Amino acid sequence: AVILVAGLVVYNRLYDSGVILRAKTAASSENFKGSGTMMAYFYNTQYQSYYSYFSYLGIQTGTSLKSQACSFLSDGGSWFDYFMSNTESYVANMLELCEGAHEAGITLDADDKAAIEENIDALEETAKAYGYNAKTYLLMTMSNPVSVGDVRKCMELNALAQKYYNSYMDSLSYTDEQIEAYYNENSVTQADVDA
Repeated sequence: AVILVAGLVVYNRLYDSGVILRAKTAASSENFKGSGTMMAYFYNTQYQSYYSYFSYLGIQTGTSLKSQACSFLSDGGSWFDYFMSNTESYVANMLELCEGAHEAGITLDADDKAAIEENIDALEETAKAYGYNAKTYLLMTMSNPVSVGDVRKCMELNALAQKYYNSYMDSLSYTDEQIEAYYNENSVTQADVDA
């Protein structure tokens, strides 16, 4: 019994510190991966982006999202399922863009890394303004043991994905005639809508 209790204490401490989530690969592509703590960061980013709309959506903040049905899901499911599905799609798309960057030889340069460090500094300043260190602030806002290192890795993947996306979009060029031809071939007529 003593060994079992000691084992549970050790497991709980490892879980609370983030070691277990950090060691778990939650999403991956050929050359990139995201840990469980990184997925928690992306999930909480999704959650926070909707937070100001909760009252309009009928989401009760004092109740677990897992027990609240989501009207956006046609097959049924909870708001937790909805946010997790969005997070998984976001991370999959981000990793796909990172793979594109890898294939194109695009990497983060010193300016990109400096911008990420500015964001980390801003996070630490925000934590300090509330009277916390960054570790405690992240634990309170993420409800998971997400570290500053996890946030940095997430920002690096985001920055790489965005850099590749911008590069790809900038490489596209179409003439006015090509755009008009595409529009004419693919426009929806009123007859199509009525059909």
